[in-house]
Amino acid sequence: MRRWGHVALVAALALGALVAIEGRGVASDGAVTIAGCAPAVARPGESRQLDEWRNYGNDLADTRSQPGERDLSPATIGNATAAWVADIGDGTGQTGGTNSTPIVADGCVFAGNAGGDVVALNADTGAPVWKTRIASPPSAQAAVGYGGLIVGATVVSGRRVYALLNEAGDANGNGPRLVALDEATGRVLWRSQPIDSDATHRPYPGDYTNASPAVVPVRGSEDDHVVITGFSPPEGDPNGQGGFSLIDAETGAVRALVHSIPESDPSGLDQAHGYAGGGVWSTPAYDRETGFAYIGAGNPFSKTKQHPNTNAILKVSINRGDLGRIVAAYRGNTDQYTSTLEVLQDNPVCAATDNPAVPPAAYTFDDPACGQFDLDFGASPNLFRIGTTRVVGALQKAGVYHAFDTQAPPGTNPEVWSKVVGGFCHPCNAATTAVGDGGIFGVTTPGGLAFGLHQVDGTSKWPAETPLGGGLHYESMSYANGVAYTFDTEGFLDALDAADGTPLVRWPMPVDTAEPMSALTSGGIAIARHTLYVGASGGVPGAQSGIVIAYRLPAG
Repeated sequence: MRRWGHVALVAALALGALVAIEGRGVASDGAVTIAGCAPAVARPGESRQLDEWRNYGNDLADTRSQPGERDLSPATIGNATAAWVADIGDGTGQTGGTNSTPIVADGCVFAGNAGGDVVALNADTGAPVWKTRIASPPSAQAAVGYGGLIVGATVVSGRRVYALLNEAGDANGNGPRLVALDEATGRVLWRSQPIDSDATHRPYPGDYTNASPAVVPVRGSEDDHVVITGFSPPEGDPNGQGGFSLIDAETGAVRALVHSIPESDPSGLDQAHGYAGGGVWSTPAYDRETGFAYIGAGNPFSKTKQHPNTNAILKVSINRGDLGRIVAAYRGNTDQYTSTLEVLQDNPVCAATDNPAVPPAAYTFDDPACGQFDLDFGASPNLFRIGTTRVVGALQKAGVYHAFDTQAPPGTNPEVWSKVVGGFCHPCNAATTAVGDGGIFGVTTPGGLAFGLHQVDGTSKWPAETPLGGGLHYESMSYANGVAYTFDTEGFLDALDAADGTPLVRWPMPVDTAEPMSALTSGGIAIARHTLYVGASGGVPGAQSGIVIAYRLPAG
C-alpha cells in the first residue's frame, strides 16, 4: 500500500467576511469565465468536461465517474498531496458541516453547509470568491429538518447555483424549498414556495429534504428545464407522504407536485386507503435520450400494508405533456408482507403500536416486531447499459444492489440481476455507488466494506470485499481511471484499485487540516481538473464546520 507523504498544511481559508466579486465573461470557445475563479485547464485533445463536476453524480446519469481522467491512476495516486484546504464555515462550528459532494464548474468549487452558507472557491487555489448566507425567516429557525439547513449538494446549471433548503414543514408556511443564486456573485435570485405544497396542498408537519436537486431538460424542448427536488415526511408518521416536485428552473414556480403514493386510485392503492411513506431523500438519475428520471423511494409507514411505489425505484416522465407522471416502479426487497414476515402482523406487540392514537414516539419508529425494517432506496440510482439494454441500478438498505431493465414491458419482471453485498439495517447502505468502465463500486455497512461488481451480471470483480472500517458509512463512492475513491467517518481518505480492490491509499486527512475529521457525514468527492475535491466536516463534535480539501499531483 502506498501512503502519501506528509504535506505542509495549507492555511484554512475562513470565509466569514467576504464581498461578492462581480463579473462574468465568455471565452472564444464558449467557456464561462468568472472573476476570481480559475481558468480552464483542459489540454489539447481533452474534453472541457474534465474541468467540471456540475451535479451530485457528475453527469445526469449519476455515474459519479470522470471518464476522461488520465493523470490520476493506480500508478500515480500515491504521489498526490493536499494543494489547499478551505474551511467553509465561520471557524466556530456554528455553521455546521458539509454533507454532500462539492460541485466544480467554470473554474470554481461550490458547496453548502448545514448552517445555510453557500460558497464559491477558486478551484486552483481555494481562495474565496463569494459566500452567501441563505437567511430563513424567524418562523423557520426552529423548523429545520434533519442534518441542518443545507444537506444535499448544490448544482450549477444555466449560470445559476441551486440549493435545496431543509426547512421543515410547519403551521407557519415553512417547508423545504429551492433557492437559486447567481453563479458569478452569489446573489439570491429567488426562493421557491415549499416544494411539498401547491394551491391545494400544504406542507405536512415535519416534512424535510436531504436530497440533492437535479436540473434536467424537459424532453421535447431543450430550452425548458425543471429542477427535480425530493422530500420526505417524518419517519413512520402514519399520515406522512413523501415524493418530489418539479420546479421551473427559470422562475422557481412549482410545476408539478407528485407524491410517491397517489392520493386516490381506482384500485384502492392510495393514500385514502391508509398507504403512507415513500420519502425521497436521494438524488435522481436522468436519461436524456428517453426523457425519464429514476428516483429512489423509501419505506412504507403503515405497519400492515405496503404500496408498490415504496422501497422502489420510480420511473418518472419528464416529457412535455406528461410531466411528473410515475410510469413504473421497480421494487426492491419489501419491508414486510412476505410469506415469512406477514405473520408478524399478528404479534401482540405489533398490534399495540399499530395505532395512530398512541404517543407519536411509540408509533413513528419502524417496528421490526411488525416485520417493518426500513429498507429504503436511500442511495441514489445509477444509469448504465448492458449491451443495448438501458439499466437503472441502486443500493438498497437491505444490503442488495438491484439492476432493472428500464424498458421492460409492463407485467414482466424488470430485474436484470441483484447482488447481496451486505447486511440490512435501517441506518445502513445509503452511500451512493459509482459506475464506470464496466464496474460498479460502493461501500456497504455494517462494517464499512468496499465492493466492486461487474455491470453485466453483478458478479464480484474483486476476490473479496475490502474493509475500510467504521460502523456506518454514508460517504459516496467516486471513480476515475481505474481508481475508486471514498472517505470515512474516521477521517481517512481511501483510494482502491478498481481492478481487484487493493488499497492504494489510506490517508488521514487531519494531517492536512490540523483538526479532527471524524464525523458522521454523507460527504463525497468530485473529480475534476485532475484534482480530487473532498467535501467533509472538521472540528470537534458540536462545533464542526464544512471542509473542502483539494488533492492533486505535484506540478511538473
